[in-house]
Amino acid sequence: MIFDSLGSNYTFKSAIRFLLATGNKQDSRQLKDYLNQKYRGQSELYYRGRGALTEALRRSGARSVAVNGYTCYAVEQAARAAGVAVVYVDIAENKYHFSISELQAAFKKQAFEAVIVQNTYGQSIDIAQVEKFCQERKLALIEDLAHSVGGYYPDGREVGTVGDFTMLSFGRDKHIDVVNGGALVDRKHAQSQPRKLAKAPLLTRKRDRLYPIISWKLRRILFPVGLGGVFQKLFQGLGLVVRASDGAVCDDRSLPDYRAKIVLAKFRVLETDRQRRLQLCVSVGRQVESGDNPIRLPITVEPKKRDQLLSKLKRKGMYLFDIWYSTPVYPQRYMSSSSYQPGSCPRAEAVAASIINLPLHINVTEQKLMEISNELK
Repeated sequence: MIFDSLGSNYTFKSAIRFLLATGNKQDSRQLKDYLNQKYRGQSELYYRGRGALTEALRRSGARSVAVNGYTCYAVEQAARAAGVAVVYVDIAENKYHFSISELQAAFKKQAFEAVIVQNTYGQSIDIAQVEKFCQERKLALIEDLAHSVGGYYPDGREVGTVGDFTMLSFGRDKHIDVVNGGALVDRKHAQSQPRKLAKAPLLTRKRDRLYPIISWKLRRILFPVGLGGVFQKLFQGLGLVVRASDGAVCDDRSLPDYRAKIVLAKFRVLETDRQRRLQLCVSVGRQVESGDNPIRLPITVEPKKRDQLLSKLKRKGMYLFDIWYSTPVYPQRYMSSSSYQPGSCPRAEAVAASIINLPLHINVTEQKLMEISNELK
């Protein structure tokens, strides 16, 4: 069976290693040193990526921020925690992110003081034009690497090395996955004193320890015998599994030392994994830019047929229901809570209604991906 989420970055062995992993303060220091050098700034390690984004927005001094109109609710959640209003900007035609044209048009309608670039699906935008726009108007530029760590912009610069701030997410299903985790790199206040962050509650940390092995059991044992959905809801009801988009911002909580150790090890093999992902895309006839680091492979289908296609794939053991993003602000259960105004980003809404993601995680082989692609054809 193949899944697009549910701990799919983990094998049984890696889940056990995560459960038993140890670390110390030196591991966190080494990761911060690595990030400082790689992204040329002052780094801090957070329990969640949205916590790092919250702090970036606070430090930017912005009262409002331009955000891609096709994104996760966690972005607005971070903005709200920082006391910053969100301005949603529609995506460009045949793209999953806004271009300079959409950004300029949005600024004329409603001025903002910061811009978040997220490089949706790991597809890098033309950062040079956005950078120039921000510099001319003295806007803070924040790079959100939740989808794109390890990638490169068309001008050759690495994603995360351009803006005033860089946010990294090490959450579940990301390129670098330690269930929950994040980092902030500050290039605007590189000499500032780092914040003192507390540990997350013990129960929260223990729950995250268990997530890889619980999700492995769901995928490999319970779903094949038809009990996966029942036990998944049971684990969620017991608080053992929390959906990725849920939970607190945790902007005052630190990344555990053992996870910092794992993150650093995964950075060492990030380029190798990027090449693997690019090759997977090529294997199913999808051309991607050589500098991209695709986190998932987006495929558009007829909106009326999407549910039918997903159900057909499920009957063949292919669970692709966790779509990034099936609504302009994902997940759908948060749409009504967000400040997004229906109709304000028509291109994003059209894409959200027709998108399916092909998984590219470590447990996807070329053969499996071709099987999914053939079923869709």
